Amino acid sequence: DAAAGNGQTAMKLIYDPLPTDTPELIPGLLPESGIAAIAGETNVGKTLLALEMASSLLTGELLWGEIEPSRKIEKVVHVLGEHTAVILQGLYHRTGLPHLGDFRVIAPDQLHPHKALVVAGVAQAIAIDRMLKFTEGADLIIFDPLAGFAQGNGAENDNSSMRTLVDCLSLVAQKHNAACLVLAHQGKPI
Repeated sequence: DAAAGNGQTAMKLIYDPLPTDTPELIPGLLPESGIAAIAGETNVGKTLLALEMASSLLTGELLWGEIEPSRKIEKVVHVLGEHTAVILQGLYHRTGLPHLGDFRVIAPDQLHPHKALVVAGVAQAIAIDRMLKFTEGADLIIFDPLAGFAQGNGAENDNSSMRTLVDCLSLVAQKHNAACLVLAHQGKPI
């Protein structure tokens, strides 16, 4: 009977309902932990959406005049896999988005030669360790775009490589107890 009781306890644990409230930084859009993604074609505004979300979280102001962040955060690190910091900074300044706290931009040239967290489907420990240092203390880490952090023949269209990459990004965010927002190209040809 004791064994049967243990089996019933184990089954109960498996079937316990999920919590009704999942902690979120921006209700319905960005969880406190884990990864959220914005995917779309090139030049449709993914980075702008990420900047607007970061501004809302840093200031506590309503996102798009309607969505109240659950709390203010102190530090955002926007890691670029493509483009230069000047391009992102120019977009931020042209929008006139307010921000308080610490907003950092890490550009590909700062990550070189260890920009790729995954090469030919294999996680790169040195690159991950460097990324952990660059993102230390962040409440929100934005990776822009996903494919910019993988290297290899057809890496962007290789499910295994991309799964490994997402796991690496998740690890970086989890180590800092940070939210993670990934921007990704959609529909890239092979």
